[in-house]
Amino acid sequence: MVFFGPFANFICFIIIFLIYLCSGTDLLKFAYVNLSLCLLNLLPVMSFDGGQLLYILLSRRLTGHTAEKAVNIITFIALFPIAVLGFIILFNSDYNFSLLFVCGYIILSLIFKNNRYF
Repeated sequence: MVFFGPFANFICFIIIFLIYLCSGTDLLKFAYVNLSLCLLNLLPVMSFDGGQLLYILLSRRLTGHTAEKAVNIITFIALFPIAVLGFIILFNSDYNFSLLFVCGYIILSLIFKNNRYF
């Protein structure tokens, strides 16, 4: 069930991209937005679907507590390049800080999870 959100975004990307190819209308940005949402949701970050999927896969081999620690470590590892990319985009664009908001959300979700996982 966790995979269906990114899967739906990917299906929307394919459909919109095919409509763009057939009709030539200006739907390419909308298709790329769906692809970006799919990829963002598949990141191995605790709050996203990719993190939940990773936790489920790790729980099959490890205990729940160990799987939770592993996903938290992977979240911090994945957070660093996203934050660096966010700062690069911030300084190279006209102050587009949306990716930094995503990093802030990830950090706050890690801080305030209160020993609840999912």
